[in-house]
Amino acid sequence: MRKRVGLAAVALGAMIALPGQAVVTAAVTLTNVIVTSSQSLEKRDFADGVFYVVTANRSAGFKVCNLAAPFAGWVERGDIVRIEGILQVESGSGEACVVTFGDISVSTFGKGDVRPLFLKTGDLGGQPVHEGSPEERPGVTRPAPRGPHNKGLLVSVAGKVTHVNHFNRFFYVDDGCGLDDGYGPPGVRVSCDYQDLSLGQAPIPLPGLGDFVAVTGVSSSEVWQGEIIRLVKVRDENDIRIIRPWPLVTGSDRGVPPAFAAGTGRAFR
Repeated sequence: MRKRVGLAAVALGAMIALPGQAVVTAAVTLTNVIVTSSQSLEKRDFADGVFYVVTANRSAGFKVCNLAAPFAGWVERGDIVRIEGILQVESGSGEACVVTFGDISVSTFGKGDVRPLFLKTGDLGGQPVHEGSPEERPGVTRPAPRGPHNKGLLVSVAGKVTHVNHFNRFFYVDDGCGLDDGYGPPGVRVSCDYQDLSLGQAPIPLPGLGDFVAVTGVSSSEVWQGEIIRLVKVRDENDIRIIRPWPLVTGSDRGVPPAFAAGTGRAFR
C-alpha cells in the first residue's frame, strides 16, 4: 500500500522526502494551492485535462493531469483547491505531474490572487529539487541550470523574438542572456501549442520576428535531442504582449509640449 505524502504549501522536496520511495509511485495530496490555468467546460487553457497550481507564497508550482476532465474536477484561475493523486515524471517533458481522476475539491471561501514572477530567461527551470536525483524531479540540463527549481510556477519574461516556428507554433525570446538550448536561435522557447481548441477558439497569434514582447506563462520544460530545455507555456492570447517603442521627442519637433520647448531630448508617452 502506498503511503500518501501530504503537502500543505510546502517545498517541493517534501514530495520526495520518504526514504526509499520513488517519486513515480508517491501518492500525494496538495492542499490550499491556487489554480493558474483554467480547466472547465467554459475555458480550457491547456489540452488533455492539464492545469497548473502554485502555492500561495509562490515557492512551488505543480502540473496536474485530471483524467476525469472535462466531466469532473473543473477548476478556474484563482480557485483554491485540494487535490489527491499520484506523482509521476513524464519522459517527454521532464516535468513532474500529479495525476488525478477528478479527486479535486474547490474551496468556497473566496479566490486566490497569484501574480507571475518576472525572471531572466537563464533562471527558468532551475536546479533539480534535491541533490542526486535529476531523473526523479529534474530541472533543466541545457543550458546548465542555475537558481532554485521553478517549473510549474507562473512567470513572465521579456525580450526580442529571435525565431518563429509557425508549423509547430513556438517562438524564441532572448532577453540578453543568449541561451543556447541546441535548437539554434538564442533565447528561451515559448510554446503556443498546448491549448485545448475543442471549444472553438482560434489558435494564439504568434508575434513577428524581431518584435519585442512581454510573455506570461508557465515555467516548464521539454526534451529536445536528449536534453531537458527551458520552455514557457502560454495560456491564451492575453499572455503575449507586443512592446512598441516610443519615439524620441525633442524641442524642434512639431507639436512638442511647451515643457520640451528647450529641446531636452527626452522621450515621453
